Amino acid sequence: MGDDLVGTLLFFNIGVELGQLSIVAMCLPLTIWMFKRQWGLKASSVLSGALIAVGLGWFIERVLSG
Repeated sequence: MGDDLVGTLLFFNIGVELGQLSIVAMCLPLTIWMFKRQWGLKASSVLSGALIAVGLGWFIERVLSG
């Protein structure tokens, strides 16, 4: 790592937050467009369910492998 542990962790966390903000910035226009459509709420429910399934699968894989 380096001698400056606080600075290293600070810049790492700033990088993570900037990455998350860039993902939100890319997805926001698509989300706004989707909710203006009649099927937007149903599509968001399906996508949310898919994300939950992927997250749960990843969680189970990590618990069972460790």
